[in-house]
Amino acid sequence: MAFTEYSDVWGIKTLPILIFGMLISALSFWIQGFELSWLLKREEVAIKRTDRLTLPFSMNVWGYLIPFQGSFLYFLSFIKSKYNVSFFSLTGAYFWLFFLGLSVDGMMGLMLLVQFQASPFLVILLLGMASSVFALHALARINAFIEIQDAPSWKKKWVQRLHLGLDGFSQFKPADYLRFTGISILLTGLTTLWGWHISQVFNLGIDLTGVFYATVLMRIGLLLKITPGNLGVLQLGSGAVFSALGYSASAGIFISVWQQASMLLVSIPIGLLGTWLNRDYFSWKSLFSSTRP
Repeated sequence: MAFTEYSDVWGIKTLPILIFGMLISALSFWIQGFELSWLLKREEVAIKRTDRLTLPFSMNVWGYLIPFQGSFLYFLSFIKSKYNVSFFSLTGAYFWLFFLGLSVDGMMGLMLLVQFQASPFLVILLLGMASSVFALHALARINAFIEIQDAPSWKKKWVQRLHLGLDGFSQFKPADYLRFTGISILLTGLTTLWGWHISQVFNLGIDLTGVFYATVLMRIGLLLKITPGNLGVLQLGSGAVFSALGYSASAGIFISVWQQASMLLVSIPIGLLGTWLNRDYFSWKSLFSSTRP
């Protein structure tokens, strides 16, 4: 379906769907704030309520200001500077959370394959996603690389810090997996329902299962951010995913544009406000300071 075919419904449906999208975006950011605060509690860090509310919005904004993983870099710099937490410990916990979400989406995708005509490539991709956090967890259990007593001091220091980051993976308990798995399912469900709602409103002809698989597969794109907020890349990727699943590529691009626009309208004002309120704690130098290695 070409973009011109959507024009007849824009006048009466644009504002309601945009407001709905902004509400879904705000709810997702709010849930992510709780997710990050619970993750940081494991590092014995209790972030302030205002930080819990504004940090996900600020991270999203910085994902657009800095092309390559700007949200992640802002998170590291801000938390390390304000709460004096180890850079490497934070990295391990953050990536555990990301790969857990990747695994959860992959497992949900495998369970729903019976409702979808799957290609061998899709099955392999979902299997890789589902096993990702467990592969990293196993890697963290390997202790051979810490035997570096005779290594140069600079090498020993960096290997010890690498171990500190990886060791965070092995510290998560079954209760942590259950809690954060539930949050990941909720966030994926919200995004899926949002995309399906857009499809229904604009008569794009994409069913709930198709939107779910597109949502799951697009998570992989979060690993590679080569433009601010993956703007443009995300839309092309979404179009390619929908096309591979047998739907219209333009419909996938259309859904992605609506979702990203709604997120921006919500995150820009709140994210900039959060950044301004915490401007004294944002410093790239804090990433390399010697506070609590």
